[in-house]
Amino acid sequence: YLIFLNHQSMVFCSHIWYTVKSMSNIVVLFKYTFDPDEVRIDSKTRKPVFEGVNKKINEFDKNAIEEAVRLKEKLGGKIIAVTFSDDPEAKGALGARDALARGADEAYVILDESAGYGDPNVTAFVLSNFVKNVVKDFKLILAGSVSVDNSTGLVPHKVAKLLGIPSISYIVGIEEIDGDRAVLKRRLGSIVEKLEISLPAVIGVEMEINEPRIPKLLDITRARKKPLNELSLEQIGVTKDQIEGIRMQRTIDMIAPELKRKRIKIEDKTIEEMAKEFVETLKKEGIL
Repeated sequence: YLIFLNHQSMVFCSHIWYTVKSMSNIVVLFKYTFDPDEVRIDSKTRKPVFEGVNKKINEFDKNAIEEAVRLKEKLGGKIIAVTFSDDPEAKGALGARDALARGADEAYVILDESAGYGDPNVTAFVLSNFVKNVVKDFKLILAGSVSVDNSTGLVPHKVAKLLGIPSISYIVGIEEIDGDRAVLKRRLGSIVEKLEISLPAVIGVEMEINEPRIPKLLDITRARKKPLNELSLEQIGVTKDQIEGIRMQRTIDMIAPELKRKRIKIEDKTIEEMAKEFVETLKKEGIL
């Protein structure tokens, strides 16, 4: 590692140059949501069963936290993690406390039943007001590109629009941060492109960007001493009337698609004949 210190600091690490005067707050948006691997579908009603399903930080958001920690290790600054939830358990060991154990310096949980709407407009409005009225000074806002439940990918961009700053998603690498600009790598299908974005900005990251570290016992212990704040909508300058005024989405019902098996049987033939008929069947179904 080479470190040069003068009126600016230049740090070389892992073949990436970072030139900054100072790094202010890095905000990480995370979602406390169910573990999709534990959700089952009721065979009779075709409805998802959430009873007994554990919740945790959205997997993509864990990568956002990890990337914030890596940037802090190189550039300094403070990591502020925030979630908007209707579940008091969002403050717990698998929610905000987990974010602190993973490296955030302080965490905020904005609790309100309106988080249960699952409306990107509402979520973005609340989070942007948190940034404006609580954080105020920041260089970066990091989040997962999508969440594992709704998978809209809209919240980071709506937050950016409300804050009047640029946004970008599908980021698989932050190559350079130089003052008020960042050089990023974005994956679009099989193509990876390099581009530049002005700061401050909202950046949605992919799981490919890093491998989140697993908190050690010492990290978990230290997390208990870090600031964890619960906020109401009123404390961030948001009213119920505003929430209802911008709400665009209402969930009527959730039903899994009906799975009908064709139950095609191939029998009473030689192995060669069954194999040939099996291949022909796959071709007719468009699988081959």
